[in-house]
Amino acid sequence: MSLLSWNPSATKLCFLLGLVVKCAQILLEAGAAVDALDKNKNTALHYAAGYGRKDCVALLLKNGAAVTLQNMDGKTPIDVAKLNDQHEVVKLLEKDAFL
Repeated sequence: MSLLSWNPSATKLCFLLGLVVKCAQILLEAGAAVDALDKNKNTALHYAAGYGRKDCVALLLKNGAAVTLQNMDGKTPIDVAKLNDQHEVVKLLEKDAFL
């Protein structure tokens, strides 16, 4: 398993410790794929959007994360943010989607 491959346990730990942005930044600088998919075809942007992590969403967008990728349920990160009432994140994602 690659150091940069998807690791749900490490991701959960980063969320719990409040280190999401720093962890994401380190991974991206090390060459991690910004649009890597998990088994449900969710990207980091799907998760950041759903959890309302505006800072992480901004970092991912700055690094080229795709706003229009759909997960297995056909949901984009914008859809996930809307489903979780993350209004500020929705605004940020919609701004990026229509540039």
